[in-house]
Amino acid sequence: MTYFCAGMLLLNVEELRNKGFCFRRYADIYLEIGEKLVFRDQDLLNYIHWKNVKYVDNMKYGLFAHSAHEMGLNYEDVKNTVSILHYAGAAKPWTVNLIRYDVEIIWWEYLKKTPFYFEIMKQVFYDMLESTFTENKLIELNKENARLKELLFRYQEILKKLGY
Repeated sequence: MTYFCAGMLLLNVEELRNKGFCFRRYADIYLEIGEKLVFRDQDLLNYIHWKNVKYVDNMKYGLFAHSAHEMGLNYEDVKNTVSILHYAGAAKPWTVNLIRYDVEIIWWEYLKKTPFYFEIMKQVFYDMLESTFTENKLIELNKENARLKELLFRYQEILKKLGY
């Protein structure tokens, strides 16, 4: 079966109602299989409707930000070709760890066009002040840097012994 992401979907609600789909029906099915579901709402929709789905180009209408990064797509590629960029997972551009991939800047550009920009920026700023993320990341990078320096020193010593 092909699995769809329920983060962005269009539903024909009239057809669903005509086929007897309502909250109670979804809840009943959930009660039967809920413990087997990982992404509860999305898995439930896939379980019920996987045969009745029309798929669109996920590269244009639902590309994951991390997938774009892994595929080597940069900000310009995504900005010019993707209509819906999906920020899946717990880490979002608006959380304390902020921007992990350059394509996540797009979210901030659209936020600037809303009346909520300063309110959200204020909350992100306060969250950053309370967070130890940056401090922990710097500690982690310093440890890695020390480890790499030690490796480099060892390799230099080996090369000296070999006459290089």
